[in-house]
Amino acid sequence: MKTITFSILSVLLLSVGVETVIFFNVNPTASGAIVFLGFFVFFWLLIWSLSCIIGISIFKRKLDITTVRRSIILASAVMGSLLLSAFNVLNTLSLISFLIAMILTEIFFANKHSERHPA
Repeated sequence: MKTITFSILSVLLLSVGVETVIFFNVNPTASGAIVFLGFFVFFWLLIWSLSCIIGISIFKRKLDITTVRRSIILASAVMGSLLLSAFNVLNTLSLISFLIAMILTEIFFANKHSERHPA
């Protein structure tokens, strides 16, 4: 348990460090696709690890697969919205459709988990 929490904190610190380096040291007009891909990957890791830590500390939940899964879905929803905006295809209908797809994904996994482990 403590090893996993330490791993999540390590990922958080690593992603904050890489995002800081990219943000302050990279010229966005002269950089290529690798820098943008790195930015989005490490920003996804930042959101994922931060939401895991918030789920553990603020909501007083234990770290289980549900917390990690919900953090992955939240990070994917935020990054998907940012990518839709980056490609200039973000409008109200596409955002609502994308968020509904994320909610349905969570409902699917929650029902699958409850079928395996009935209360």
